[in-house]
Amino acid sequence: MRGRMRSAAAGGNGFEGQFAGYARLAPFDPLSLLPSLREGRAESPNESFIHKIDSDCLKCLAVVDGRSPTMPNDCWNTITLKATNEQIREILTTEFTDVPPWAFRVLQVGQEGLICKLWSAWRPDKSRINNLLNKYNGLWLKDEWAEEGGGAGIIVGTKDELQDFSWDEGCIEEWGHRLQEAPNMPLPVLADNASSDHE
Repeated sequence: MRGRMRSAAAGGNGFEGQFAGYARLAPFDPLSLLPSLREGRAESPNESFIHKIDSDCLKCLAVVDGRSPTMPNDCWNTITLKATNEQIREILTTEFTDVPPWAFRVLQVGQEGLICKLWSAWRPDKSRINNLLNKYNGLWLKDEWAEEGGGAGIIVGTKDELQDFSWDEGCIEEWGHRLQEAPNMPLPVLADNASSDHE
């Protein structure tokens, strides 16, 4: 299934709004590290993804191998980083300024760690992952990703020892079918409830 139109966050401050709830987790203020966001572009030999923020929505156009433009599948990556305090500061300041606001969200940030959610098209952005590992000495990274067409996986480790696993866990249409309401499905009896009935 092709990616759907995405609505821009209404009435928020983008990055700043996302960081506001986490400033208390670290002795430094993450808001002070954020540069202005701008439209992002990511390019690879066979694909170019052009992102344009409109007033109400974002249209994402992908040109793949010279074929007709198609809407890319969403791939959401939950990325966990372990690094030094200085490296975390620099990563926040410099490494995601090319990403549109809707495509990046900080979940938690602390003295020597960062957990964030990052959008990519079709699959994980391994070029970005490799750049981070090569640039920041000793960085440990974990990327847990899932793509709406059914692909999923995990990339975990350091520059010197990186493991990459992937599998197919079913597309969103399949799970929409599998998880349809089933009125006659018996519910399991929980152990705590079963034991209390006999007391």
